[in-house]
Amino acid sequence: MADMRRVALIFGGVALVGVSANLAVRAIRKFVKKKEKLGTQDALVGQECLITTLEVTETFGQASFNDGGAGLILSVRCPSPNKLERGQAARIVSYNASAGTYEIEPA
Repeated sequence: MADMRRVALIFGGVALVGVSANLAVRAIRKFVKKKEKLGTQDALVGQECLITTLEVTETFGQASFNDGGAGLILSVRCPSPNKLERGQAARIVSYNASAGTYEIEPA
């Protein structure tokens, strides 16, 4: 009988803590600024990225985009000849949904 009371007391305590935590999180949520999400790939058009590969061609290239978090690694393409090399900034011109790549130009 005493064991049943202890188990009931433990479950009651856990439930009370859960409800209290839920209420606290809901109250704090109002004061935390929400970060805007980029939404779609088209939202990156017009933004600057940083080239991470040795070169960028019509068929090959990668760049990083600082989104305020961990960052994004983008597959990028640019018509040749161009002077895009590792470490240079580039502007995103468009997104090719069928290829999953971004067309860029020197910034």
